[in-house]
Amino acid sequence: MSEDLTQQWLSEIQALKQQVTDAIAQRHEAWESAEKWRKLYNTESEQRRSDSQLLQQEIATLKAELHKIKGIDETILPDADTNTAIHTEVAQIESLQELRVKLVAITKERDRFYLR
Repeated sequence: MSEDLTQQWLSEIQALKQQVTDAIAQRHEAWESAEKWRKLYNTESEQRRSDSQLLQQEIATLKAELHKIKGIDETILPDADTNTAIHTEVAQIESLQELRVKLVAITKERDRFYLR
């Protein structure tokens, strides 16, 4: 009977060893899977941050272009009153000939300013 009990204990120990081995293997697989997902997440989030930064730069560039197109760039037009005055003056031009005369005058004024 002692031999049967010993055999039973040895079998129980062997089964527990196998369970421990299996648990360690499962833990290792879970760790590898978690590492894989962490890397994927980090890669994805890094790409999203990069995309976001590029889009923010593009938005800033487009806003600057829009401001220039609208004539509100401070280096070109110092204030809204100047902008309004220019639009009023342009609206008063009634013919192509008046537009040409104005363009020549502005071009001459610009050249005098920049060629000093």
